[in-house]
Amino acid sequence: MSEVARSARRSQKGSPATHAAAAAVSGIGPLALSFELALHALNRSPKTIKSYMGAVRIFEAFLVAEGMPTTVGRITREHVETFIADQLRRWAPTTAATRYRCLQQFFRWLVEDGEIATSPMANMRPPSLPEVPVPVVVDDDLRRLLAACDGRGFTERRERPSCACSSTRACGWPRWASCG
Repeated sequence: MSEVARSARRSQKGSPATHAAAAAVSGIGPLALSFELALHALNRSPKTIKSYMGAVRIFEAFLVAEGMPTTVGRITREHVETFIADQLRRWAPTTAATRYRCLQQFFRWLVEDGEIATSPMANMRPPSLPEVPVPVVVDDDLRRLLAACDGRGFTERRERPSCACSSTRACGWPRWASCG
């Protein structure tokens, strides 16, 4: 349980406002701040923190827009699946998969911190990613590339080896096939 949640719960034990204060603290917003602090304490890279926090904020905005609960104890698998399905409709599958992984870390942290007993993502699987074929350089394009490096001048002769190495790697040939 985060320190913010503990202090809010200690300060108003037993009063009717206790439940309201606990619900406010148990919302995604305040807990996201604690999560961000925990990420800094774990020395995560700034890019990782930005990615995790961005996904949490987007998820929270989605829940609010859809009229779904933002109290972490009331978020279910269905809410997360609806969010991921929405992300798949709006963005590339890799983006949805990244946001899935970020939310997974957030909910894992909530469980470790004692905010929730089990993660709503406990038995979920990430969205599948379709195989994206790697574009292959066709022979005509390769010939044109090598022809651009032809010439008798200093620059053309200097560039010829690197041009050949780049083009063979682009079409999948091993480096030793053309580069000494």
